[in-house]
Amino acid sequence: MATRPDIDPLETEEWLDALEAVLENEGVERAHFLIEKLVDKARRSGAHLPFSANTAYVNTIPVSQQQRFPGDRAMERRIRSFIRWNAMAMVVQANRISTELGGHRSGCNFASASAWWGNNWGDDFFGDGLGRRRVTRFTVP
Repeated sequence: MATRPDIDPLETEEWLDALEAVLENEGVERAHFLIEKLVDKARRSGAHLPFSANTAYVNTIPVSQQQRFPGDRAMERRIRSFIRWNAMAMVVQANRISTELGGHRSGCNFASASAWWGNNWGDDFFGDGLGRRRVTRFTVP
């Protein structure tokens, strides 16, 4: 969406201040309700507002509410490094036999898959140790 020049920065600031006040005093749900009402009113009044199913990435979990990382980050980084090294070594070994067996893409795919399995095996497939299963996350190493 193209950015247009703001013809009335003072009015824009007032609207943004009002939204910030609603967020602080009444919460996210109320702010969401009001924004949907504004969009609905604009559309019913004939304004063409483009629809986009895609939104900018926003972390929906505030840092203050995020759970502590369950493992040893340094150890997991080292394991991922070993997995990638092993993938590269396997591709090099296979290429000594025949160059048709794989190249950089097969090594990357193997390393990515190995890292994914390694990252998710304990954390997500078996739950959090309290009898609760966790949703599997998809990571890109």
